[in-house]
Amino acid sequence: MNFKVTTGALALALLSGLSAPTLAAERIIFNCFFPAKHYVCTQFLPELKNRIETATEGRVKVNTPPKSLSAPPDQYDGVVGGVMDGALQFNAFIANQVPGI
Repeated sequence: MNFKVTTGALALALLSGLSAPTLAAERIIFNCFFPAKHYVCTQFLPELKNRIETATEGRVKVNTPPKSLSAPPDQYDGVVGGVMDGALQFNAFIANQVPGI
């Protein structure tokens, strides 16, 4: 009987632990180095955010910081280093780091 209670408690703990992350929205930080009034910040990124959140039924939320987390040439390194999850990057800045550009 003690074994059944322990096994049941363990199963319940595992199930609740596995289901909890699916309830919380995934948060993505998408960096924009352009000035706040630039088209990319006022039109493009809000539309991208809306499409991502709609397509994922709200499971993924996109956050754009009010000011850039790194300088324009450092966007790639910021993503690779985990400072942000995504960023816009002028391909001339990453030509040596990304083959085929």
